[in-house]
Amino acid sequence: WIRTPIIPGYTDDHANIQAIARFIRDELPTVARWDLLAYTNLGKPKYHRLDLPYALENISLLAHDEMEAVWRVAHDIVPVARWSGATR
Repeated sequence: WIRTPIIPGYTDDHANIQAIARFIRDELPTVARWDLLAYTNLGKPKYHRLDLPYALENISLLAHDEMEAVWRVAHDIVPVARWSGATR
């Protein structure tokens, strides 16, 4: 399995997803599953408790339709792509 975090503004660009998908298709053709993991901000309180800066402080969850769009781009190239995680 391959797992790719989908972080708004970092890894959710369709060109990026297409490039990863083409790499998987061309270089890893036997991969059984590609999980696209929607960004979650569940770690934020832990950073605050530890008085550490949270680099993704202002990043919000992707909307469900945005995550579906990312998945469609991936799935068109790698049919074993799936997505999971919280969305808004």
